[in-house]
Amino acid sequence: LTGIGLWQSEPDEDVFHFDHGLVHMTVYENIPESLRKNMHKTVAENIEKIYSENLEDYYSNIGYHYEKAEEYSEAFDYYLKAGKKAKEIYAHEDAIEIYKKAMDISKKYKTDPEERAKTLENLADIHKTIGRYDEASHFYKKALDENLDEKYISKIYRKIAMIYNKKGFFDKSLEYLNIGLEENKRENIETCRIQYLKGWTYMKKGLYESAEKNIKDALKIIGEDHNKRERADIYHTLGIINYHKDKYQLSLKYLEKGLAIREEIKNIQGQASSLVSIANVYLNIGQVDEALENFEKSLEIFKKIGDKSHMSTSLNNIGNVYIKKGELEKAYNYYEKSYEFVKEINDERGKNISLNNLGNYYLIKGELERAKKHYQKSLELSENKDFKYGLSLGYLNIGSYYRYSDQIEKSKSYYEKSIELCREIENKNVIIHGLSELSEILIKEDKTEALKMAEEALEISKEIGAKAEKGVCHRTLGIVYRYFKEWNKSKIEFNKGKKILKEISHKIDLAKLYFEFALLWKDMGEKKKWINHIKKSRKMFEDIGMKLWIEKCDKELKDRA
Repeated sequence: LTGIGLWQSEPDEDVFHFDHGLVHMTVYENIPESLRKNMHKTVAENIEKIYSENLEDYYSNIGYHYEKAEEYSEAFDYYLKAGKKAKEIYAHEDAIEIYKKAMDISKKYKTDPEERAKTLENLADIHKTIGRYDEASHFYKKALDENLDEKYISKIYRKIAMIYNKKGFFDKSLEYLNIGLEENKRENIETCRIQYLKGWTYMKKGLYESAEKNIKDALKIIGEDHNKRERADIYHTLGIINYHKDKYQLSLKYLEKGLAIREEIKNIQGQASSLVSIANVYLNIGQVDEALENFEKSLEIFKKIGDKSHMSTSLNNIGNVYIKKGELEKAYNYYEKSYEFVKEINDERGKNISLNNLGNYYLIKGELERAKKHYQKSLELSENKDFKYGLSLGYLNIGSYYRYSDQIEKSKSYYEKSIELCREIENKNVIIHGLSELSEILIKEDKTEALKMAEEALEISKEIGAKAEKGVCHRTLGIVYRYFKEWNKSKIEFNKGKKILKEISHKIDLAKLYFEFALLWKDMGEKKKWINHIKKSRKMFEDIGMKLWIEKCDKELKDRA
């Protein structure tokens, strides 16, 4: 056969293959069916014998030959093993293909319903990991058709709820979680997991007290000494809840406790999630370099395991770090990559956050209409998906757009909406910005109210230990006292803000502070200091690329002339 060109041999190996696929097919189809089956079975058995020491490399191959031999039980078992191995090494597409082969075989002979359900669950799990949420939901619901015990059914309802959670349908998620609790009458590990996810879902809705209650209920069920994976998840979520309640030191305590357990049990994906959350805390207390380091570590892990949803989160947050550092184009590149991922996997909550971040980029650049377009899209998503945190942030940002567009009444209206919603959901980080921005607007019409808001914002920033926000609040108070013509108080506040913002390298707000400080020197008749501060702030705005603020500086310099 080699001589006439039908076979090709591999160099230095006793391996031959057909020169053309059609030749292979013709020869194969002319072998009698019974003989063909026996040959496939013989090949499978010989692979088992010859490669017994590293058989896992041949699971799929052996499954194929047993399938062709119509030895379906053996084929099914080997495909399950091959699928499991592919899943473990994050070969997602291979795992999907193999598990689908196993399901096709399960239709040809009477397989165990539990095995079929687990195979469908594995298919769903993989689709969820790579962001194909509709496919994941489909396979989870098919698993329910296998009519297994109440604990397993409860688990599948929980996993379906997680899909709705990922897509931003929080009320639908809670509906499935409650069904899961009804199915599982007894208090066990699955009850704990459902309570945990209920807490997580309430947290996403911005209902932090309900979230904390459900999470602590889950901890009571699980106890302190067993089920390390679940305990790590619970500590992690308590950390996130306290982050949203702006209790940063308590948040770090819980998050680091969860990370330590995840490292101990080698939960790689969990470690990445812990790193993201720890980085967010560092970012909010002004430790920018520590934040960037943790975000980058998490991104590498999410890339390795192909988790696009969490890759998007890390990309967004790295962008936030570069915004604070005043490196706008780097920030934009990360935001844009993040937005592409969330569009690909149809992550509504992720789209909301990415749109807000892209809007902020354009607002800082002075491209107001492009900022407005992104903010409005974000608001629409928040309103449709019952995402209160996103809504409070969206109101704040659209308020800033109207402020920079000199539409002050609209700006006030949106800031007030943001503040009201922040009070409802206890979102103290966003309310600081709302109070500060509104204070600066009200200063010309109601100085007393402006001072009251500025002082409240500063008190909240001190309460939650938010260093960057504290620096911004001192700047706002400096502006208020400047309007009161209380020069010394204004100077003290500006200097306090300057010290903080310089310490944390928060270049954008530092540049704005120098500009406002310049206006104080102007009001005090200190012409040299006024000009020096204007020039300093202009140089910073120019380096960052903040067009509107450059124009403000140029107007001041023109007025001097």
